[in-house]
Amino acid sequence: MTKKVPSTQFSQVSFPMRKRRLSINRVSDAFLIMFPKRASVAFVSDAFLGMFALMFALFFLGGCAREKVQVYRIVHQVEMTKPPFQMAASSAPELVWSTPTGWAQGAASGPRLATLTWRACQLTITAFPGDAGGLLPNVNRWRSQIQLPALSEDGLDARVVRRQTLGALSYQLVSIENPEQGQALRVGILSYADKTWFFKLSGPLAEVNAAGPAFSQFLASVKPR
Repeated sequence: MTKKVPSTQFSQVSFPMRKRRLSINRVSDAFLIMFPKRASVAFVSDAFLGMFALMFALFFLGGCAREKVQVYRIVHQVEMTKPPFQMAASSAPELVWSTPTGWAQGAASGPRLATLTWRACQLTITAFPGDAGGLLPNVNRWRSQIQLPALSEDGLDARVVRRQTLGALSYQLVSIENPEQGQALRVGILSYADKTWFFKLSGPLAEVNAAGPAFSQFLASVKPR
């Protein structure tokens, strides 16, 4: 008499498969427990393989459907700005002059177009656009350089400022002295070519007074280039 094998013992039946293929025993056991009346080994194996194929297809297609992430490298172009304008030391001024005998003329430096020296005196030549701030502010700036208080507009009398023509040009001549400090300034101010030119002589009071004739001779030698 043939013994009937219960359906629940199908999980012990082995099938000849390649070693690399996944064993379905444990999965079939779980499936038989969940569906004991409807399951068979063939059904379980087919369901398992179909499920595996479906999952693989979803995973593969989903991976292919992903958008590719592209990385772009942006190169910023830095525009080099030009340096602020500065008057070149070698730029030729619109005016020329003659150096007095015994005076030494140095090279241009910064805003100074020229620097002349005699003993302890120094004669600097500068030029600035327009009125260069006006007469009174400049006079008070020079006064502060030799420890003198500022003046009001009424203080700009003939003892401080006077008009004089030397050579072919007309100057405003400024004279500032501080006997207590033993210092003095003489400045010739000239308006020419939309600029204000300053010819400033400074130094010890006695030597500035001694250089007065040579300073006047120098201003008279100034002329357009």
